[in-house]
Amino acid sequence: MLRIFGLLFAFLLVGCFGDAPRTNPLDTDNPGSGYLLEGKVERFYSNDPLPGASIMIVPGSQIVVSDIQGNFTWSNRLERGQYQVIARGAFYDSDTQLVDLKKDTSLVFKLNALPQFEEVNLTSLHITSFIPPDEYQVEIGVLASDGDTQADIQTVYFEVPDLAVQDTLVRISNQQARFAGIFSRAQLNITFIEELQGIPFYLHAVDLAGGNSVSAAQYIYRVINTAPRPVSPDGSASLPINFTWQSLVLPFDFTYSIEIYPNSPISLPPVVTVNQIERTATTHTYSGNLPSGSYYWVLYIVDEVGNRSRSRQVELTIP
Repeated sequence: MLRIFGLLFAFLLVGCFGDAPRTNPLDTDNPGSGYLLEGKVERFYSNDPLPGASIMIVPGSQIVVSDIQGNFTWSNRLERGQYQVIARGAFYDSDTQLVDLKKDTSLVFKLNALPQFEEVNLTSLHITSFIPPDEYQVEIGVLASDGDTQADIQTVYFEVPDLAVQDTLVRISNQQARFAGIFSRAQLNITFIEELQGIPFYLHAVDLAGGNSVSAAQYIYRVINTAPRPVSPDGSASLPINFTWQSLVLPFDFTYSIEIYPNSPISLPPVVTVNQIERTATTHTYSGNLPSGSYYWVLYIVDEVGNRSRSRQVELTIP
């Protein structure tokens, strides 16, 4: 009987006092145990905050997002141990830090903005020659951007894995990250331009920090084998100049373009360019200024995506 009363007294005593307080920091059930992990995400070249970045910890699955000031805090304290902390942002390169968590810790991540492709143009160019065979080339144009600065983009190149070909474009603008290149069949390891149809091209944009962005697959859409046929002028002409050519009917939408070049032993850019001449037209009058001299002009067929076919060169002399 005394033993039974003793057990009842013990149960009552436990009920009166409740659970023992868990203030021991080594007690994993202590709500105050573990360590605080917090930090800030900033832009690569400054201390400006980067909001909206995702921060993940490994091992673990919880993800937190940086606030408008770039700050983040893990809502639960973490046990002592080694962790990988990974910060990512949309259009930014990721950054990883290894942390041996032994105390409350604050981290700073500097994320590099990756180059983005604003425009990519991959087109074919057919150049009619006086003496066969005609020349065929591939023209590539890229307009890129970078969230850090336009000057951060260092290189743009293309690759064609199916042909084991890779080459670099040339920057053609200091104000914009605009790059371009013209490549022959020999440079592309092909005999006929039609071999490129259905084969993917990939553009790469590389910034100063080494961030490398790759475009979606790009394709040659069409090769225009038909050559435009200029008629006049062929020789001397006075201003305004009336250009004429033979009518063409093609199974796709197109326009004409005219370019006038100085007749020079070295390659020079056109001095006059006229674009978007209607496909039904067979004449165009140029009323602009053109100094006396020796020139030549060419006529282009241009389809809706920029594939082109160029006529033979035609003499043009302004007395």
